[in-house]
Amino acid sequence: MTSILVQWLRSKAGGLFLEDCLKADQEAEAEAQISFWEHLVRQTGKGSATLQLLIHEQDWEGLRGKLQSMYRNFCKELNRDLLYQRVRQVLHKADSSYGYQPGDNFSWYGSTDPDAPRTDSYPSLQGEGFAPLIPSLDTNALRTTQGILLLAKSFREQLASQLGADYCISLRTLCEFIRENFDVSQIYGNDYSLRTSEPFPGDAVTAQDYEQVGAWRAEAHQFMSADNLRLASNTWFNDADLQKLAQNLARQLQEQELLLMLCLRVYCELSLAQVAKAIGYASPSGIQARLPKAYLLIAQATSLYEGLGADDLNEEKFQRFMGFLLEECKEEDCSRYS
Repeated sequence: MTSILVQWLRSKAGGLFLEDCLKADQEAEAEAQISFWEHLVRQTGKGSATLQLLIHEQDWEGLRGKLQSMYRNFCKELNRDLLYQRVRQVLHKADSSYGYQPGDNFSWYGSTDPDAPRTDSYPSLQGEGFAPLIPSLDTNALRTTQGILLLAKSFREQLASQLGADYCISLRTLCEFIRENFDVSQIYGNDYSLRTSEPFPGDAVTAQDYEQVGAWRAEAHQFMSADNLRLASNTWFNDADLQKLAQNLARQLQEQELLLMLCLRVYCELSLAQVAKAIGYASPSGIQARLPKAYLLIAQATSLYEGLGADDLNEEKFQRFMGFLLEECKEEDCSRYS
């Protein structure tokens, strides 16, 4: 069934509205506008749900701000991390054995089993004891499809061998591995502050969590009143607003015994095993199973607000919000857990 978003984008009214939004935002090249339209049509999961909610409620002011914010980030993305773009291009065209999986804001490869563990950042994997052997490759081989596929395959196989599972691997993690072990700056440059990276250090929420817009909206109402939801896209929160949103969310996380877990994992940067030991879990798997719920609640509480949703993330603003959220945790000394 065609989504509300796609129907709207293909309608005359939707096309004119989008054209007006982009002209109002900046003088964009026609090719970039067309590419952005195609990007919106392909939206699934939470990216689609947020836009569909604004269309359904006929919140045209909120929709305009959200689209303009997404378009600004889309244009920035066109000129960002060339290594990531090249790796994504190669794996997207590779055969199905590589398991390429596109996402709303970041992509994956490896195991396609929905229950497969997902990778953390490369430094975190090293902290867990992962020490891969580095294939002997000339740097120029990283320009080639063959070279990138060799690294992707080697990284996946060594991860499975050392950690005992076939992982679903973030392309961000693979790029971190490549940059640490090969001098790619002359080929791809040094700018790799990707918007496509997940805003958490792992345990990402999947698109399936957002398929039911009604359920998603009900969750959002746990944190924000109906009137506050209307403040969606055009408002730049000041610190007082960010702190209020963080306090509301912290109460929900605390009630579900997720706040300390999140703080130890994100702020204190403890490994899953260390968090499990600190909280009294028998194994890291219990932490890995529960953390996505915390990330889901954060994503749902912030997704309608310009600069806080994954589809138009402003990293500085999001970090300010996360700082306020983690300040609500009363743990003052993480070192005693490490």
